[in-house]
Amino acid sequence: MLGALSYLPHREVWNLALVASIHDAQALGASLVASLQGTHQVQFNDHKRTSLVSVTVLSVVEEGVGAIAECRHDLNTDGTNLLLDLGNGTTSLSVFGPRGKLEQRSVEPYGVEELIDAIARNLNTRRKWSKEGDRHLIRSGIETRSFTYGNTKWNFRSIYDAELKPWATKALAPVLRRSEQWMASSDAAIAIGGGSQLPAIRELLTRKGIAPLAGGVFANALGLLKIARAKQGQLGG
Repeated sequence: MLGALSYLPHREVWNLALVASIHDAQALGASLVASLQGTHQVQFNDHKRTSLVSVTVLSVVEEGVGAIAECRHDLNTDGTNLLLDLGNGTTSLSVFGPRGKLEQRSVEPYGVEELIDAIARNLNTRRKWSKEGDRHLIRSGIETRSFTYGNTKWNFRSIYDAELKPWATKALAPVLRRSEQWMASSDAAIAIGGGSQLPAIRELLTRKGIAPLAGGVFANALGLLKIARAKQGQLGG
């Protein structure tokens, strides 16, 4: 978090007020506050002067609450909403009741990172490069939907297609099965995270009645920003 400030114009003093999110805020929220809150003296980049960064944690909420807040105008927040989060390390289903109260959550310890690893380790990838593929270049090719490996002309779309089904069976299918019991009683079902934008996965989710948010990669963070601003307003800050 402090490193991100290095990309902004230098200041001698920063006063930050945060709303953070974490899986199981009840159990882990206090530890997260302890990790973030406080005053830090930091030297950014090549600045000889240090910056004094004061961090106040306004609250810690359950993972996904930010996404609900970000699209609250399109949801019935007095009803039940399903949130599927296809992240880098995990795939989760959260059931939020009235006013964003978490009612149930299930998490699979497999995320998009496993798909990228599978593509990097694929036999045809190793044959092409005489070693495992570069994860960064693979991720970039998927995100741009070009499936081009860096600055080369090698296209790995066929390998992506071959590895996608096993990954989806392992990471996504269990969560989708759990979502079925909630679909009939839910007002909306949305999907966030980078995995929700994966080619073929986005179309699959749509067929299942789950709407991938256009800005799903940053939806949770943008919603947390809105919550933080609202809390600051209540405090008169």
